[in-house]
Amino acid sequence: MNWISQIFVIIFLTSMTGTIAIVFWHLFSRQFEKIGAELMYSTMRSVCLFYLLPVGYVCLLLTSEGSLFRNDGLLQTHFLLTETLWRIALCIIAVWAVVTLQSFVLYMWRNRHVRQIFKGNIPEEDPVAMEEFARISRKLRIHRKIGLCRNDLIESPLVYGFFRPRVVLPYRKYTREQLVVIFHHELMHCKSHDVFYKWCCLYVQLTQHLNPLASGLNLRIDDWSEYHCDRKTIEALGDEMSTGRYFEVIVETAPRKSWQSDEEFVSLMLCESQVRLERRIEYMKRYQKATRRTKLLGAALAVMFVVLNVTTTYAAGIQLSKLHGKLFMMTENAVQEDMGEPPVEHYLPAEEDDWAEEDTVYAPQEAGLYNLEENEVVKFDWEVKSGTRYVGGWFDVEEGQYISVSAALIPSNVYCWVGIMDEANNLRYVSGYSHLGYNFEIVKSGKYRVFVHNGQKGSDVNAVGSYYFYTPEPETEEPEA
Repeated sequence: MNWISQIFVIIFLTSMTGTIAIVFWHLFSRQFEKIGAELMYSTMRSVCLFYLLPVGYVCLLLTSEGSLFRNDGLLQTHFLLTETLWRIALCIIAVWAVVTLQSFVLYMWRNRHVRQIFKGNIPEEDPVAMEEFARISRKLRIHRKIGLCRNDLIESPLVYGFFRPRVVLPYRKYTREQLVVIFHHELMHCKSHDVFYKWCCLYVQLTQHLNPLASGLNLRIDDWSEYHCDRKTIEALGDEMSTGRYFEVIVETAPRKSWQSDEEFVSLMLCESQVRLERRIEYMKRYQKATRRTKLLGAALAVMFVVLNVTTTYAAGIQLSKLHGKLFMMTENAVQEDMGEPPVEHYLPAEEDDWAEEDTVYAPQEAGLYNLEENEVVKFDWEVKSGTRYVGGWFDVEEGQYISVSAALIPSNVYCWVGIMDEANNLRYVSGYSHLGYNFEIVKSGKYRVFVHNGQKGSDVNAVGSYYFYTPEPETEEPEA
């Protein structure tokens, strides 16, 4: 399996999927904002996941040309690469990996003190705080275990940790009312998995270095996670205090000065800065009430946003696959031209072929007729066991056309046949080691299929290659002088 090509396509398609998603988010953000923070934040989270998950890659696998189970189709679990394309892909991946590693090292260096800060956590011992924390956890129906700690090196309550989340309080005296607001807010972050999406943003920040559209994703997620959390917290606090009092308590508990930028490490604070707190209050003044109709509309639009991104990515992926097919043919033809003397074609009629049927392996999903179109590249990656003949599916070819077959044999010291077979099982092939390629002229219209024959005992071979049929351009006669 060609891991270089597979990794390259996954990285490229995932980056493209996330970029398409964030472009659509910018286009519709004003309309989304009018509907509410729930829609804004859900669409921003989907943008993060589009950058994280190979959605476009999977869509292509499951929906193109006979689906994922078509082993020798154009779109399979990896895009095959000629040597030229392989070198280009390797260079791109190497540059991307070096820059990503550099970004990661710089991030770890800037935040080398953060781990030491949280090593100073001490489990909460105040019975009032522990009582309220347990009560509010039950109220919000949070079933996972979340720790409650104190730390004398922080200035504002915060939640951090994905696998083992903790709510951390600074060493100061809080009233019961303040604890109610703090725990509702921080536990709501836990319930919404906001720390996980902060980690997703960090991944995007470290991997999408050259993508200007992804650069501000972290700040947007920070803002909208707080708007969303405020909205959900106010709804949960409806039976205990008003919206105005909720923000008054936050102002009372806010530190006199900012302790550390929220961008430095993966956590969520109750109050990051005065400016951001003012923005949160202003947003809630404008969009405080959300009706049931608005919530349903927001959910429907969120689903439409995801579907729009997936379909657009799928269409772009199809065009990418077509471009890849053209590049593959161009570079493969260049390789064949540099191979020196052309291989010799052999012919073996069916009556002289004593090959046993039980030693023939048929490519999965290729036993029947395959509706192959002219110039459509079919790529294969076949594990041909010693003493077996691996055969692809049938396809129609007209008289005068050519079938172009090329295969790289790994290891290169195994002697194989690579060729085509007609409906009467007559064989036409070339033989040799390492790399075999040939254009077979069709003298009779009918159904044909490609095969790789490994008659060498004790040696399996991996045959990686492609085939397609085409109509040659008519030769033009030069005018007589």
